[in-house]
Amino acid sequence: MRVLMVEDNPCLAQLIGENLTNDGHQIDSVGNGYGCRQMLGAGRDYHLILLDSLLPAGAGEALGRELRAEGVTAPILLFNGKEALQHCRGETVPAVDTFLAPLRELIRQELAPHLRPEKSNVLVEVLGDIRKVLRQAEAGESPMGAEPPEIFQAAVHVGQGRLSRRSLEMITSGFIAGMNVTFGALAAAVTTGAFQPLLGSGADVVGAVFFPIGFIFLAIGKSELFTENFLVPITAVLAGKGKLRQILRLWALTLAGNLLGALLFSFLLSRSPQIVGPAATQHMLELARSKVDGDFTSTVLSGLFGGWLITLMTWLIIASRGTTAKIVIIWCVGFLISLNGFNHVVVNSTEIFFSINRGSGITYGNWFVNFFIPTTLGNMIGGTVFVTMFQYLQVLKIEEIFRRPRQYLGDRGADLASTEDTL
Repeated sequence: MRVLMVEDNPCLAQLIGENLTNDGHQIDSVGNGYGCRQMLGAGRDYHLILLDSLLPAGAGEALGRELRAEGVTAPILLFNGKEALQHCRGETVPAVDTFLAPLRELIRQELAPHLRPEKSNVLVEVLGDIRKVLRQAEAGESPMGAEPPEIFQAAVHVGQGRLSRRSLEMITSGFIAGMNVTFGALAAAVTTGAFQPLLGSGADVVGAVFFPIGFIFLAIGKSELFTENFLVPITAVLAGKGKLRQILRLWALTLAGNLLGALLFSFLLSRSPQIVGPAATQHMLELARSKVDGDFTSTVLSGLFGGWLITLMTWLIIASRGTTAKIVIIWCVGFLISLNGFNHVVVNSTEIFFSINRGSGITYGNWFVNFFIPTTLGNMIGGTVFVTMFQYLQVLKIEEIFRRPRQYLGDRGADLASTEDTL
């Protein structure tokens, strides 16, 4: 089993590391949170994370909760040096799996330099419990990532964080996302325009390959689209950890930021003809025209599939382990959205804004009535109903939901305490 140990005391790290290595486990040891994030960001999958909660300035416990909120699903064991070992697994895994071990006392008594590790009762006890956790992880490991209750747990805690942010943070994150995601649309337009003379309609497939670039930028940069918030904030409210008005505030500010970013990006792009050549420009003009000329029902349905895929991507990113897996998921979803022409209220708005600025004859009124309203409606239905509510029914016991939903969700929300980020 692979173990990541975050411990700033080299003596203690050596004691635990040597014992677990002798048991046949692979140990990666770092001394701070930065090193921990580097290891996790390298795409390595860990079966257990040992985390010193007494890192400087209380950073250990905060780091543990951040990792859970970002989607790390491996058991996280916290040392705080005060009490005996406690560990909770199964359906009642807390936000940070905590064990409280008297290892600091061991260091203070200077047992490490003078006693063989197996002679220290304290160390033997702690190592025994660590081994027990590893055996449980090995026996119950899911080869395809987290189980639905763990994903729900992650969504609830990420949702809590998003709902509690300040308004300026919400709109700023949305503004950055609205600009950055458009790089994918730009890449798709340029490549499609370049290959169209050779491949005809087949050039759309080439463009779809590059379209997910914008979503990858969002995932790594941690900015936020309106359509990302159809899962995690709602699960937090369902679990009794937030209020409906907080969701509405988050949606409104994030969408406003997204559209402001899209407006700025499209304005700059329309004033840069040397960046967007004639072929790419023509492709974006045709695409924008097709978006505003569709009938209401077709636009809603296209938006429904777009919102469904984006929210499904959020769920799968939380479930997955490792950066590589997350990027593959993002690419697959982005490719499908572009290849099928599914509507996305932010990305496609940028293309329409670009066309407006280039004098295509499309107006902001056309955009708002013919595209924005039906696409926003479709995105919301696709994300909230076809992913969030159905996954919610999968996680919870249906008979309990109908008998006492709020009480059941409140209890489970406290127990199902993991990212992403997600998108």
